[in-house]
Formats: sequence, C-alpha cells, structure tokens
Amino acid sequence: MPAFQRIQYVLEALRWALFSEQDPIQARIDACKSEVYECVRKARDARQISQRKTLREQARIELKQIQELETERLRLFWHSLIGLSICFGLILWIALLAVV
Repeated sequence: MPAFQRIQYVLEALRWALFSEQDPIQARIDACKSEVYECVRKARDARQISQRKTLREQARIELKQIQELETERLRLFWHSLIGLSICFGLILWIALLAVV
C-alpha cells in the first residue's frame, strides 16, 4: 500500500472514530441494535416456546455481531491514533533536521 494511501486510510479511520455521525460502523451497530430489540419484543410476545428460542438465538447472534463491530471500530481507532503519532513524529524530525 503506498504511503499516501495509508495516510489517507489512517485519517479516514480517525475521522470515523472521532465523529460517530459519519461512522459507517456506527450505522451498522445501530441497525443490529434495532434488530436485537425487535427480536426481544417478538420473543416476549411469542406464544410458542420454539419460536421464543429461535428469536432469542437470533438476538444473541446480533449481539455477537455488535461486539465484533465495536472491536473493529476500536482497532481502527488505535491504528489511526498510532499512525497519526508516527506521522507527527516524522514531521517533527523533518522540521528539526531542516532547522539544524
């Protein structure tokens, strides 16, 4: 991956991590949460035990997906933070070398 593309990826990940309204991961998390709530409501209102179990299992799957998405967002945040720290350090070293 070229350096410019990697820097652009890092900046995009940091923007998503800091501003959740622009975060596509947050949109998927919200969709999963609404699915969980829907499954729980349907399971509560279901009359058959087998249907309740099925809906509860589906809710568990959605919760697992939410956890995976949260982990992915945290990983992107750390990558972007580390990448920006390295870029900032390199810029400072270049500026120091230019001054000296």
